Amino acid sequence: MVYLELSDERALGFPADRYKLLKTATDEQLHTVELRLDSRALR
Repeated sequence: MVYLELSDERALGFPADRYKLLKTATDEQLHTVELRLDSRALR
């Protein structure tokens, strides 16, 4: 699971395997996931 903490203190989560790039990531790699909304990137 990947969890996002929002600026208003809410938290959202989604299964990492829903995204091809994250499906095979280790837990350590998932801890470094970066979501960028303005440029539409999920890293």
